[in-house]
Amino acid sequence: MSWNLRTLDSLLEKSGSNRAGTHDYPVLSITMKGGLVDQSEKFKKRVASQNTTNYRIAYRNELVVGFPIDEGVLGFQAKYPAGIVSPAYDIWKLRDPSNTHIPYLERYLRSRQARWIYASKMQGAVARRRSLTKTDFLCLEIPFPPLDD
Repeated sequence: MSWNLRTLDSLLEKSGSNRAGTHDYPVLSITMKGGLVDQSEKFKKRVASQNTTNYRIAYRNELVVGFPIDEGVLGFQAKYPAGIVSPAYDIWKLRDPSNTHIPYLERYLRSRQARWIYASKMQGAVARRRSLTKTDFLCLEIPFPPLDD
């Protein structure tokens, strides 16, 4: 039984170009332990800027990637039809949602193995400011178990 490897580039495409504008969406934050959460749950208050017009809209089942990525600061937006995140975060949507098991993909992307790969490819001199290029992120190979009929 062999596992298939698929690159993130084959699974994801860039999203996040839509901005909140004057809409009143829930404000979301990313945590190392909990992934994407309501900001009010994380901080017990609103810490986002009063002006969220430039915040990015993350639609349901989109992947939000923060930093430092090698600490697993990422998560799928699964709570709302749409929420907003800091403009500093990257957002990706699945090319074919019917062909990807989101809980598995998120678990793998937050795994120790994936975080080690991120860290090995990061660039920059200051540890907390090192980053992973989008190209290197999209080249990451994800092992998928075979689906038996």
